[in-house]
Amino acid sequence: MDILSQNLESSLSIHCVELESTYYPSICLSVRVHDNGFSGENKSIWVALDDVKKFILECEQNLETIEASLVSMSSNEFCLTLQTLNFKGHLLLKYALSRTIYRDNFPMDLTTKGGFIIDFGEVEKIIRFLRTYC
Repeated sequence: MDILSQNLESSLSIHCVELESTYYPSICLSVRVHDNGFSGENKSIWVALDDVKKFILECEQNLETIEASLVSMSSNEFCLTLQTLNFKGHLLLKYALSRTIYRDNFPMDLTTKGGFIIDFGEVEKIIRFLRTYC
């Protein structure tokens, strides 16, 4: 699923890698962001299905004033926040994406965060995508 900014200069792609329903109900996501020349990717982000359901509910409860966040099980890996900007149907999508790599046995965190404006139709696309796995 690709989420596009209103000006088409930024995007966030989310894809399901794996679904765990036996031990701890969760979903593994691959997330890639391109935002005005900056980019980042993490191919293995685990999110609890209860948190996904809560995020969907927060988005649907009050469509005029959305304030919803989806955070990975490892809280520093991924955060997606949707926030209503105005009553014209514009929303702010904020993201934080990181992963740890090791260079000569030294951990280094690669991080990108930012945000862009999306149309309301993109929220409906996000909800449809996530609901597929709940």
